[in-house]
Amino acid sequence: AFLLEGEAEDMPEVALRFALGNPCISSALVGFSAHEHIAAAAAACRKGPLSAAVVRRIEALWASGFRGAPQRGC
Repeated sequence: AFLLEGEAEDMPEVALRFALGNPCISSALVGFSAHEHIAAAAAACRKGPLSAAVVRRIEALWASGFRGAPQRGC
């Protein structure tokens, strides 16, 4: 996907690693609907923070109001 580029397996991993690596975020609430999600979250935590390049892309998207980000329906 547009943020992953070999850095992460999926967007939930990106979200968790972004939160864990951001000193302005003091906690992250994660929900699980399957046992596999627990293992995936633990693996994401072990990988540590995202690279500075990915964090810059996220910050640029945030500043642009997420213009240019892929659209997904809910």
